[in-house]
Amino acid sequence: MQGSGVARELRRRAQLTWSRAELAQYDDFAAYSPQPGAIAIDAFRAAFDAGPDRMFEMLPRLAKAADAPLRRQARRIAARIIVREARSRATGAYGAGRMASEPLGPDGELDIDASLEAVLLARAGRTGAQPQLVARAWRRTRTAVSLIVDTSGSMSDGGIGNAALAAAAITLRAGIDFSVVAVSDRALIIKAQGSNRPIERVIDDLLTLQSYGWTDLAVGLNAARAQLARAPCGGRRIAILLSDGRANRGGDPLQAARALETLHVISTSDVGDAGRALAAAGRGRAVHIGGGREIVPALCALLAEV
Repeated sequence: MQGSGVARELRRRAQLTWSRAELAQYDDFAAYSPQPGAIAIDAFRAAFDAGPDRMFEMLPRLAKAADAPLRRQARRIAARIIVREARSRATGAYGAGRMASEPLGPDGELDIDASLEAVLLARAGRTGAQPQLVARAWRRTRTAVSLIVDTSGSMSDGGIGNAALAAAAITLRAGIDFSVVAVSDRALIIKAQGSNRPIERVIDDLLTLQSYGWTDLAVGLNAARAQLARAPCGGRRIAILLSDGRANRGGDPLQAARALETLHVISTSDVGDAGRALAAAGRGRAVHIGGGREIVPALCALLAEV
């Protein structure tokens, strides 16, 4: 599902809100919102310093509060926190690279060995034009990424927060050449491949989602493959699945994984046989992370691999 269909589904899900009484079942809710319509910025700072995992669990709940002023404030704060966290934890270089030969330009570095024959022929008068000098330059391979987010009932609210953080991290690395697919019993294209959609909008849509429903991973993986097919030719195409890897509806996810160029699986729970099998079928890796602080470095490491 994409385009106007996704917009309608998101509007429907946005109506599924949490009352203050429901939010109050969480011990730290009162610290974040001591009274209706109010949000305590200091509580976010304290939670951020103590460790973001509990905060990333609470953010999606606050973003779905029935209290409209609280909900709007929570979403604005969430976008700022998530982008800042992604930027601060991004590490390493992005994507594989290789040396390439190209005509020498004003800023190029002359490749003497590759240019020698042309120079000698020119000096011997055997060519009528200027010799074609060659430069060697480092060229990074284009990498298109599709992030598949499991939003089924088996995933926690913290998983939605981690997904938003992952999307922000990929934005910083891949620019617009990435897509985000949310999957439960259906696939929602939150961001289409190559679309110039602000990351704040992507985060806001992810925070609208709730963890519920069946798990049809095959439909999500197939949607990601369709998105990656839209990427420019000549680069890598990588799918990254945030999930425990267990499906209980739909087609065979292993078959869908085999159709991808590369599929990595990241899970905050123990990576079981299902997750490892999916990664193996997709010629990728299965990675376990301990929480929100580890997801950005894990993504950077996977995207830096050849």
